[in-house]
Amino acid sequence: MDAAKFDRFLDGRCDAEEFREVNAWLDDPAHGDALRALLAHRWAESDGGGGLKLPVADRERHRGTLEARLGAEPSAGDAALPPRIPLPGRPRWRALGRVAVAAAVLGIGWLVYRTVAPGLSEKSYPAGGSARQVSTDVAAPDRSRAVLTLSDGRRIALDSAGSGILLQEGSLDVTRDAAGSLVYAAGAAAPPVLHTLSLPRGSRPLRLVLADGTAVWLNAASSITYPTRFEGAERRVAMTGEAYFEVARDPGRPFRIEEGDLRVEVLGTRFNVRAFDDAGAREVTLLEGAVRLDRGKRSETLRPGQQAALGAGGLTVRPADTEAVMAWKDGQFRYDGVALTTILQDISRHYDVDVVFHDEIPYRFVARISRDVPVSALLEKLSLTGLVAFDLRDGRIIVSKP
Repeated sequence: MDAAKFDRFLDGRCDAEEFREVNAWLDDPAHGDALRALLAHRWAESDGGGGLKLPVADRERHRGTLEARLGAEPSAGDAALPPRIPLPGRPRWRALGRVAVAAAVLGIGWLVYRTVAPGLSEKSYPAGGSARQVSTDVAAPDRSRAVLTLSDGRRIALDSAGSGILLQEGSLDVTRDAAGSLVYAAGAAAPPVLHTLSLPRGSRPLRLVLADGTAVWLNAASSITYPTRFEGAERRVAMTGEAYFEVARDPGRPFRIEEGDLRVEVLGTRFNVRAFDDAGAREVTLLEGAVRLDRGKRSETLRPGQQAALGAGGLTVRPADTEAVMAWKDGQFRYDGVALTTILQDISRHYDVDVVFHDEIPYRFVARISRDVPVSALLEKLSLTGLVAFDLRDGRIIVSKP
């Protein structure tokens, strides 16, 4: 790989052809050593006039960290993940100025941070530092812990119920298949009643198949209320938290989702709804098909690859990072310039731990980490930035400056 071309790629000055060429080169794990050499060369240039304007002590600290990272080998079974560089010319990246260095492999994922310091443009730096000792650990959830609440108030803990038929009433069958999905089948004579499926914190996602064939993946700390059989001119459900929908197509009966004062209407499509109470904004992300959102007198129609966000400023539509949005369903934590508070909210829900901030951590992080590792391994990766430290004690994460 030509060093000048690689520099243009890092700086966002490459054309579309160079962008595709460098990305293809990065995707080949055989180029790991060459990538390390290019990054080391770029870091060495930061001591001169064309690179980072850092104090000598900071340059030495970051240089030592980079050397340690470049010398580290990935954990067994973990794929080397190249740095993710956005497409050239995207408006949100134009203000980044010169990108300093992309992080190399960090065992179960990669992690860099972006911040704006006095006198500096916003940049990415290699991770460094160390995590504090933990007194206890919390394993990743290995089951859904789901609870099915029937119309008469009865509750069925799905994990203890096992697979097979869970409920049989007339022509209504509710089963748990071998993969753990909850599946509804209802004949025309089955009276429609409401059921609620709830996943507490510390749950693995669960797949639900409604009576019309619509598939729903429910995240931890989420719930969905739905009829055992859809009848009439529409199919209506209500939800909280986060869910991914693959709606069975039925042009004569639109599928409608209610979340507070937000209404989502579809015919047949794939989309994700994120509406946690502590998230600040509710988001609907469309992957395929078409979705219409209604809130009060305002209505918006999404196209694939778009995201609608409903927050204090109202309803806005923006391009979506669909890979990051769907990471939870695919077994990953994936963030692109996300505040630590948001990351730790996701960690809290996934691992069923509480989070206490002793210090404000104003930085935004970029990360891709498996959701199947113990929480201590995840916190260790975050702490490698040298920007944050954690104490994990008795199911509580204490966050402070290092």
